[in-house]
Amino acid sequence: MYKTIKRPVVEYAGPVWDPHLQKDTDLLERVQRHGARFVTNIYKDRKPEAITKLLKTLQWESLQTRRRNASLIFFYKCQQGLVDFPIPDNIAPGDPRTRGQHRFHQQRCATTQESSSFLHQTVQSWNNLPEATATATILKEVQRRLTTYSAYRCT
Repeated sequence: MYKTIKRPVVEYAGPVWDPHLQKDTDLLERVQRHGARFVTNIYKDRKPEAITKLLKTLQWESLQTRRRNASLIFFYKCQQGLVDFPIPDNIAPGDPRTRGQHRFHQQRCATTQESSSFLHQTVQSWNNLPEATATATILKEVQRRLTTYSAYRCT
């Protein structure tokens, strides 16, 4: 019930709406923690490490990781022209003659609001991806590699 009703509501528009304040991220993660208790019917142990263990047992990624992956997939779709959302001119692809050809260059942000925006945060995450993930040519392959990369980073 949690995965079919509650989580889609929390993740709605996640690629473009991602809180940059830790307190807001914590509030969203709290929803998932309540969902884990509900699904397993374990309410007695209220220690944070017990819930973290429960999330690992359920094999649920954090909502923050899921939002980041959704943002990266959306960015990939933008690059490939699979969605009608053009990448602005101030974000330029890397030089194909260099090792960082999968990276994107962007202008410095003048405000905190701008540096917390979808495109700025996603380009930073994209530039930190392994080259094999960023240069994959098939959407399913990008999704699979992001899931593997997220699992590797979370352990």
